[in-house]
Amino acid sequence: MEKIQARCCVVGGGPAGMMLAFLLARAGVGVVLLEKHADFLRDFRGDTVHPSTLELMHELGLLGDFLQRPHQQLERLAVQIGDTRVWVADFRRLPTHAKFIVFMPQWNFLNFLAERATAYPEFQLRMQTEAVGLIEEDGAVKGVRAKTPNGELTVHCDLVVGSDGRQPSLSWRRHTHRKDYCKGHLNGKTSEAPLPKPSEVLCSIPLTENSWSQLKSGLYLSSLAQRLA
Repeated sequence: MEKIQARCCVVGGGPAGMMLAFLLARAGVGVVLLEKHADFLRDFRGDTVHPSTLELMHELGLLGDFLQRPHQQLERLAVQIGDTRVWVADFRRLPTHAKFIVFMPQWNFLNFLAERATAYPEFQLRMQTEAVGLIEEDGAVKGVRAKTPNGELTVHCDLVVGSDGRQPSLSWRRHTHRKDYCKGHLNGKTSEAPLPKPSEVLCSIPLTENSWSQLKSGLYLSSLAQRLA
């Protein structure tokens, strides 16, 4: 059985988990990201990257390299009703550096973030590693148990973050404390998440309708997890 140590373990390599792991590593926090699949080449719900997400990429210094990847750009959006065409969106008017929507397969987006994250020694990505349980001692979460093609893996850490989708593999809710809440805003709505304590699961991140919500979830959790630094 392999044992590793980290400050934070993120379960799930989707947009939220990948961005969170990238931001933590960028901030100097040791993080292990567990992804149960061998690669990201599979069907996803969203293959669009919106201007607000692209602005985030600009702020992180990633936009130029990101736009070098194969993609398509949409500056305006129209609806055709019979012989009438109605323009419903014009992204060229937005106060952002990228005034368009990018169409890109999500696996390319995730591979891009993973490649940039590996530039930081604090980042570890474990593919084909499925979380199967939590490590608990005296009622506190101390890490994650996972299975790999080579056997069992245990990750001992101070913080566990579950971002493994709409049907998470672990019972995160049982370990999420309903007190000491901190508010964040996603898509104009107020969202609450508990402040992390040592050796405690922070919360789980459900999949949302677009990548921007998931990316902002990652940023929001990262701001809380900075208490690890």
